[in-house]
Amino acid sequence: MFQLALIARAQTVFELGSAIGYSTLWWAQAVGPAGRVVYTDSSRKNADEARRYFERAGVARQVDIRVGDALEMLSEEKPDSYDIIFNDIDKEDYRRVLPLAATRIRKGGLLIADNALWQGDVADPNAEDAATCGVREFNQLLYASPDFFTTIIPIRDGVAVALRK
Repeated sequence: MFQLALIARAQTVFELGSAIGYSTLWWAQAVGPAGRVVYTDSSRKNADEARRYFERAGVARQVDIRVGDALEMLSEEKPDSYDIIFNDIDKEDYRRVLPLAATRIRKGGLLIADNALWQGDVADPNAEDAATCGVREFNQLLYASPDFFTTIIPIRDGVAVALRK
């Protein structure tokens, strides 16, 4: 994530689903003191724990912590507001991300999604649980979108990296 942010020369990152802030730390370090990272999570407990990590790491000033529905918060953002949007929300909601994210990423910016291979289940036609269907549909929508050039990198559980054209 750090390297992708550097390549994109990112100054603004919106993170959909931040948990305890592990990836937020990497984003914050990459954007530097002048950058801004929006942390989102539905759990106040996660947000409080993450805040302590940000303070210890010296990046708290560039992280905007928001608690609530990440997709609702993203829907309130202006068009072309972000260099990177990172998708790591509940997998059954992945399919809802693309319509919101597409207009809020600047041209030349990145939409990045974790768990794009979902333990290989996205390739299994018999896997029909809500999480697998959500990730599978997100991947299909992303690859079909004329607004993005997309690659899934097969590291860990798969990372989709889509460049907004």
